Amino acid sequence: MQTTEELKKLLYKNETVADAAPEALAAAQEFCEGYKAFLDHGKTEREVTAYSEKLLTAVGYQKFVPGTNYAPGTKVYTINREKCVLAATIGTKGLEEGFHLNIAHIDSPRLDLRPVPVFEKNGIDVAVLGNYLNLAHPNPDAVKDMQEKYYAHIRFASLLGCGMVGTETGAPNPEYKFCPECRSDKALITFIKNLKPVVRCAEQYGVTVAIEPVARHIVYDAKRARLVLDEIGSHNLQILLDPVNMLSMDNVDRREEVFAEAIELLGKDVAMIHFKDFLRHDADGQLKACGAGQGEMEDYSTILRFAKQEKPFVFATLENTTPENAVACRDFLQKQYDNC
Repeated sequence: MQTTEELKKLLYKNETVADAAPEALAAAQEFCEGYKAFLDHGKTEREVTAYSEKLLTAVGYQKFVPGTNYAPGTKVYTINREKCVLAATIGTKGLEEGFHLNIAHIDSPRLDLRPVPVFEKNGIDVAVLGNYLNLAHPNPDAVKDMQEKYYAHIRFASLLGCGMVGTETGAPNPEYKFCPECRSDKALITFIKNLKPVVRCAEQYGVTVAIEPVARHIVYDAKRARLVLDEIGSHNLQILLDPVNMLSMDNVDRREEVFAEAIELLGKDVAMIHFKDFLRHDADGQLKACGAGQGEMEDYSTILRFAKQEKPFVFATLENTTPENAVACRDFLQKQYDNC
């Protein structure tokens, strides 16, 4: 009868790198660190694409521009729909002589709740997810928690197929209320700093963050909003235009000037429009919002003409309506839209 040791000799033993070349372990471990970092940064297709772009530019790749003549040896790359990366080194021979092609894919699971077909079947469009938190909050821990909520809204906006997260611009106090410091450069700088990572997240998911200028918030007019757009410089940051929210007791009688300035400075970046009306007899001396056609606005032609001529497919939503007056508010706007 064979002993245990004799039987072990009959078993196949797979030789590992550690067995065959123990001196290579350190180099293998060093290689794996970069690979592990790539996996950590690549939990979704868009994250892999964004991280790949950083790696490519770090070693000299430049964004491919169609129609450009590139010298042999030039490293170029392009990105398709934020989900696919193509990189190439320009050679010296024609394509008819062949080329080397390396293809790879990720194995990250794709979370797909499939809500869009359900919406389409029932004639529903999700225009925007609203997340109206105070990114100018003075407590850094509170800001971090709010940013996480924005990231979650961006992910779900991508899944829902609406593609937009709407927000306002806050106030430099925990109560999220107007104070003189709202008009300060310091408050604006704080808001921009805290908004930037939210926009970068939106870029990875192909979602638009739309900020809404409000007369009593940090971004209170069109000029201030233009500063934010230019400072962050991303196509994924746009404007949610709410004309009435840009009004106050100080400028309500000059509202056509306010609207004209907003269209001039922000028009090309408007991703959505809110429609409502106002009344002047609120208890604290501020304008009171109400449904379109239910207050003192009366003439929406400037905004409607802008939408009709320059943004014919823009989403527009009714605010401050009730089930009882929603149809009347829509019909009021529709009549002016048809006639402008």
